Amino acid sequence: MAEVRERLRSRLLHLIRNGDTAGPAIQYVVRRTVLLREHAADIQDVQARAARVREGMIAHETRINAMDGMSPRLAEIAAKNNLTVRLRELAQLSQYR
Repeated sequence: MAEVRERLRSRLLHLIRNGDTAGPAIQYVVRRTVLLREHAADIQDVQARAARVREGMIAHETRINAMDGMSPRLAEIAAKNNLTVRLRELAQLSQYR
């Protein structure tokens, strides 16, 4: 199975480099493969940005909770719980749209 996959990969890479010699069906497959790779990269980028935003929101909320007198560990736990509640509320709101 791995050998077949590697041959297909090699053939697709060859077609990507020399796309003008491929038939329309193969050009379609090559173009679709390129688009899917770009889409996957964009999804990974969005997921990474979402993770950074979540971390920033937790850090901000933790600082506020600590200023209100909570211990650092309790402030972090409360911040994570608050963010979880907010995200669930947003998910529920998006279901009604």
